[in-house]
Amino acid sequence: MRRLDAEGATERYRQGQVRIGARLASRVLASWRRNIRPTDLDASSAEWLDDVMPAVREERGRSRRLSGAYVRIIRALSIGSTLPPLDAEGNGLSSTTLGDLADDFADELNERRERFSNSSVRVAVDGDAEWPDEDTDAADRRATVSLMVNGPVRVRRNTDALRGRLDDVDFLDELSRITTEAGHSAAGAGDREALMGGRDLIHGLAETDSRVIGWARVPDDDPCWLCSMLASRGAVYRTRGTATARGTGRRRVDAEDPEQYHTNCQCVPIPIYSRADWIPPESKQYQADWLRVTRGLGGAEARAAWRQHINAQRRERRANS
Repeated sequence: MRRLDAEGATERYRQGQVRIGARLASRVLASWRRNIRPTDLDASSAEWLDDVMPAVREERGRSRRLSGAYVRIIRALSIGSTLPPLDAEGNGLSSTTLGDLADDFADELNERRERFSNSSVRVAVDGDAEWPDEDTDAADRRATVSLMVNGPVRVRRNTDALRGRLDDVDFLDELSRITTEAGHSAAGAGDREALMGGRDLIHGLAETDSRVIGWARVPDDDPCWLCSMLASRGAVYRTRGTATARGTGRRRVDAEDPEQYHTNCQCVPIPIYSRADWIPPESKQYQADWLRVTRGLGGAEARAAWRQHINAQRRERRANS
């Protein structure tokens, strides 16, 4: 019988979030194909947005709930206490078991429940800790802007200089190509917005859970230069004041910002509760590679060298696959 541990839980968590993002991306693209009419872009864009926003809220909620179930396990494994259930704060529970936490996690993943060798271990429920509130209005505004910019605005920008007749085959082919590309771009934005439900929850814990001391970024199997660079930081230990600065609502665009996620990014953040916590081995390797590749460099030069290094690795992986 295997043991419930942070490494296994984190990989299941990452894969679960990837599935959530992919599901929304598919729904966004299907709606785009049904609704968008490039010759009537304003009206059809409004119809498309009305159609997809309920799906965005649904999948964002799934991402948030999965993150909540994951955090409860990681906190328990790290410091021996956990938070109340995400949607049942103040329910009076004083303790639970790792088995109960694992069952809740499996339910959110839509996986079969499993018995672990440490399932019977009891865990205290920290009644003083709170979950961060979800700002659904701000999340909706962010999603609306992201979807519109990556979809209809992209079509408009790329067709402004396009001239032709609706009975011109070449013109229609080019219009179709632009619209198709924008649909895939919008689907990528949908993927990102779904996963932001869970990411926002975990980053927000810095303001509500005093036991959080830092973060680590877990990338996918083939991360871009930016994601691998941020993952190379390993555990980023942060002050409470730094974390609370996010409450201004301003999003930084600094390439060093550990809370930055691009379209189609598959990274997930994980909370750090102890300096002895498990850190992804990939992050340790990226950290060693960063020191080697960027030795003697700084700022933009270091990032350029790292980008060249990661892009070469990705090309080699594709050539050998």
